Amino acid sequence: MHKSKYMIKDEDIDGNPDDLTYDQRDSIDIMLEHYGDLTSAELVNLTHSEEPWIKARVGLLDDAHSENIITLESMREYYSKHLI
Repeated sequence: MHKSKYMIKDEDIDGNPDDLTYDQRDSIDIMLEHYGDLTSAELVNLTHSEEPWIKARVGLLDDAHSENIITLESMREYYSKHLI
């Protein structure tokens, strides 16, 4: 829903935070605390330097458009080793 957006406005949000469980809220709060002060460019640079992104772009030039999918397995494997 937010693909290619560098800023998400209140009107772009579809959901009710009251529907979140305690654990879901806690996870979001941890992410916001850790990454919330980063700019969109900093977040892009961070994610594009991580293994799931790199694996999905094997053989592509840095500036090449890609619709390759970053798999859930690739993300699970990488991020389970890099917990905040």
